[in-house]
Amino acid sequence: MEPGDPRLVGVVSERRDRLLDTTVQLLTTQGLHDTTLDLVVLRCGVSHESVRFLFGGFDNLLGEAIEELRVRRHERVGEMLATLPPVGSSVADWMASVDDVARGLIWLYGTEPFTFWEICLQAAHRPELAAAAAASVAGMQDQLAQLLLDAGIERGDLLAVPLLAMIHGVVTFHRVLGRTAEPGGWGAEGVEPGRRPELDLDASVADLVHGLRSLLPGHQAVVTAAGAAGPHPVG
Repeated sequence: MEPGDPRLVGVVSERRDRLLDTTVQLLTTQGLHDTTLDLVVLRCGVSHESVRFLFGGFDNLLGEAIEELRVRRHERVGEMLATLPPVGSSVADWMASVDDVARGLIWLYGTEPFTFWEICLQAAHRPELAAAAAASVAGMQDQLAQLLLDAGIERGDLLAVPLLAMIHGVVTFHRVLGRTAEPGGWGAEGVEPGRRPELDLDASVADLVHGLRSLLPGHQAVVTAAGAAGPHPVG
């Protein structure tokens, strides 16, 4: 096949997508430190040279995979935020919607063995990846801020960072609780080394719901009136 042949372009595109998808999967299941070039090419059945040719090097592939992970996490966030009813909706409608949004946000941001935040934190300690990680984190902040504004949430641009921090904090908190509750606890004999703790999804969602109730402006009057309905009243 000659350069520019559509068949060659298709092969190159398919191989590039496969390398990117595999790297994303490995990052979220094994973490950055254990996602190696040898493992990626083995899973994809390609050579080291293919990575250099298609991405300019393994560091570039990792940087693109981190950004791809961010993009994928936001594909459905806008739909969930749009389910929040406008100010003045009934208490029952608002409470039901925020439960759904909280569950969706936890699923998108925190249920992988290694979350986007953990991967970016690992990357921040590697000079060759720090800039890519910082750009992806900033992109997530900007995109979530716009989604909040589009959903009609007042001062949504100022709430993106607190909301992301809340999601990450809730997930980390319950991961620690889940791990220490297992027989043997952290690093004890009989506990599989490197195994990631299961996330208590229901508890994580419940805590995030309480956080959302207090964080989202414009819903405060509704939330205050509904305080007695929840196990942890706001205020």
